[in-house]
Amino acid sequence: MRASVMAAAWQEALPELIRTSVSCGLLGFLLALAAGTLLGLAMSRVPSARAVAGPVLSALRWLPSVVWVPAVILWLGLNAPVMCAVLLLGAAPPIAQGFGSSPAGYLVGVKQGWAFAWRALLAAVLIASATPDATTAVPAVVLTVLLVLTVGIAVDLLILTPLERRAQRDRGLLVKS
Repeated sequence: MRASVMAAAWQEALPELIRTSVSCGLLGFLLALAAGTLLGLAMSRVPSARAVAGPVLSALRWLPSVVWVPAVILWLGLNAPVMCAVLLLGAAPPIAQGFGSSPAGYLVGVKQGWAFAWRALLAAVLIASATPDATTAVPAVVLTVLLVLTVGIAVDLLILTPLERRAQRDRGLLVKS
């Protein structure tokens, strides 16, 4: 019985759930990267923008991005753009704040934004994939969570961490062992 449930979940729900989750995760993060960078640029160049946006971004940065999932679903419904919106709301504030501090601070903000976005995506996947028939949903959800987790770790290890090490090495902050 369990093998047939796993097979049904794999064949029917999983491919679409994976495609939607990963594509929205990457799109949402790229939107947050663009929005956070532009907002950070405005804050670093225009003092009144910093005075207005700074306190708001500080407050949003301390709000866990997973908190946005139920609120955004209530406002916008349960669909792929909702997951992108959640990622944007969670990731943009640390990116914007990091941009204003220094190049190294920007990279820290990007890494923090990535972590916040990917955790929010996991919460959104769990909520979006909830169905009345939990028996068939569980395998698909678990496999999707594992895939999203793997992609999140891979981006951090293969892209963000090497960029961070390069920035540290360029500034003489990385001690060679």
